[in-house]
Amino acid sequence: MGNHHVVRLDIAMSNFAYTPNRLDLAAGSQYLLHFTNSGSSGHDFAAPEFFSAVTIAPEDRAKVSDGSVEVEGGATVDVRVTANKPGTYKVHCTHFLHTAFGMTGTAVIE
Repeated sequence: MGNHHVVRLDIAMSNFAYTPNRLDLAAGSQYLLHFTNSGSSGHDFAAPEFFSAVTIAPEDRAKVSDGSVEVEGGATVDVRVTANKPGTYKVHCTHFLHTAFGMTGTAVIE
């Protein structure tokens, strides 16, 4: 990661929301996405377009599968990324009906 400043973004997952539900990233900056699932069941952070617009740190690539980060109930997951491509990217939980319950969000790279 070098000596670059890494900005930590905390993303709390609960039944059925992301807090915050909007992430703001600056192109060229490095971030530690810290996912915390306070719910009893698993949730995921599915954002294939977002993950294709960032560079995932090599040691964290295994945590992102098909553009999605799975977080078991009560667990935390850290994913280090470098924001690359500006845009607005949709995020949702792929678990059954969770998106319908409002488990959606946005990631913006400027």
